[in-house]
Amino acid sequence: MSPHDSIRYSALKSIEYLKIRESDLDKFQNFIANFNFNADETEVLGELYEKIGKIKSPQVIPFLESVYKKPNVNTVIQFSVLRALTFQESKEAYKKILSLLEYDLPISDSKYDVSNLFNIFGEDLENSQVMFPDVFQFYSIQEYHKPIIELTNYWIENKLVNSKKLKSFKKMLLTNAKLEVKRLTSWKNKQLIKDDEEVEYDGDSPSSELIDYLNILYGFKKESNFADLFTKVESLNIDDINLALAKFEMKKENHIQNKTIDKIVDNSNIRFKGFQMLWQTKQKEKRS
Repeated sequence: MSPHDSIRYSALKSIEYLKIRESDLDKFQNFIANFNFNADETEVLGELYEKIGKIKSPQVIPFLESVYKKPNVNTVIQFSVLRALTFQESKEAYKKILSLLEYDLPISDSKYDVSNLFNIFGEDLENSQVMFPDVFQFYSIQEYHKPIIELTNYWIENKLVNSKKLKSFKKMLLTNAKLEVKRLTSWKNKQLIKDDEEVEYDGDSPSSELIDYLNILYGFKKESNFADLFTKVESLNIDDINLALAKFEMKKENHIQNKTIDKIVDNSNIRFKGFQMLWQTKQKEKRS
């Protein structure tokens, strides 16, 4: 409340040291509701909401919901409220997060806001799984596209969700997987015509996004359209993808197909990893 800007600034910057107990909650909520924050102090206000989120009290979720739904609430506060809800570490909180996303989906000018939020979801898979498969209703929004796919893969890898529940979204996923196959085909063709110089690629791995799709769609593999997709993927004969296919077969069928074995053990670059998988499925004797 100091009229001196320097003192006010120092006070607000010391928020990280503020510790709030459940007994402080009513007083703290009253302070936030009545203190006149300046426009350039929005991030500080967001940090205060996150402080509230760490208090395990029945009051917290309804309060944060009311903040999110305030008229003219800005995106910074919306993301802060969503992060605050994750600190509750409960399925109830994640159901509320999904409800708030449905109420008003926040879009940011920073590509990291959404990805960082979903990274937090990924740190609490046991509770965040309640958002599956409904979270896919936001899949078509560019900023949410990749974070949703990555989070779904975490759920699948930890055997928390069944990808067959994505039946209503499978055509859309198939379309995007086919686009990734086209991109990889183009990438591979460039490798065949280039000299020994390295080719730069935008991303950690040219095949990482396609592998994510394959993991999600593996449960539909026996359906004709999806079988065609996997046939095209196999024909690419790219190391990372061959290993990924072996991994999917090993985990979901406890058996690696012979055609996949041929590709990984006959390739010196991935042979060692291939033999490790064969040991796990007790197929090693076939390639001794």
